[in-house]
Amino acid sequence: MRDPERELVRLGVPLRGVSYWDLLNATALIAEDRLLLTNIVKEVYVPIAKMRHVKWSCVEVSMRRAIKRIWQKGNRRLLQRIMHRVLPEPPTVGEFLGAFVFYLNNSEPVIEGLEKEVAIAHSEEK
Repeated sequence: MRDPERELVRLGVPLRGVSYWDLLNATALIAEDRLLLTNIVKEVYVPIAKMRHVKWSCVEVSMRRAIKRIWQKGNRRLLQRIMHRVLPEPPTVGEFLGAFVFYLNNSEPVIEGLEKEVAIAHSEEK
């Protein structure tokens, strides 16, 4: 299994931000039971919010902003590798967490043409 802390840093999530810890805690919960993604508010956001003594919506916003930051300023190439597709917009929190846990637990599959698509998408941004 890959180290989730290292991978979040590689993605560009700042260590000092609360969103880093929210994503790390959510990853730990989902790694134990992927079915938690079917009811992400009750099973992921609420328990993390209780640990932080905040509303569940604060946790959701924190993670959503972190994912948007990765997409805008972080390692988009790694994000797209984790998501197994070129991303025209940031993934949802649930999409990201499901793909991230899968990525941490599995070796990367070879996806025909993805590297070329990522390179083209990246060059179009410039």
